[in-house]
Amino acid sequence: AAGSFSVASGLIGRPFSIISTSLTNSFRPSLALPDSDIPSRCIPKWIAISTGIGLCMALCVYLFRDQVLNILLAKEHREQAKSIIGIIAIAWTFTISTHAMENELMARGFNTIIMKCQVLGAITTTILAAVFGTAFGIVGAASARAISELIRALVTWRQISILSESK
Repeated sequence: AAGSFSVASGLIGRPFSIISTSLTNSFRPSLALPDSDIPSRCIPKWIAISTGIGLCMALCVYLFRDQVLNILLAKEHREQAKSIIGIIAIAWTFTISTHAMENELMARGFNTIIMKCQVLGAITTTILAAVFGTAFGIVGAASARAISELIRALVTWRQISILSESK
């Protein structure tokens, strides 16, 4: 099961990483503009675009999973990967959206908050994967990843809201 999880996660993670990097290259220069409201306008757009693209990609992964898996995965991994590939795509959607939020925190000099949110995400993933993986197998482990990425996104969003309110 671990092999199928790793293969499915790696297969799905690459396109999401490419999208995230492309969006970073497009939006990050705007964060460096001094005395401008462009940074405050670009982050919500970045988050919305990341989330929209992520959801579209997750839908495509789900709809075309049989074709993708038949072409790209060895037969012994296909069935288990099929059961989790959509869940992993949702997890990656939260990951790339959170990346956009982390860039706002980075631009504002709050690297410690980013690190705390990432550590929280790692701890949450570890605990949930142990509990859900034991109870529900590979689907539980994939669900744990998606839930922990959602929690990390919400905590990061909340931190940005708190900082914005204190301006």
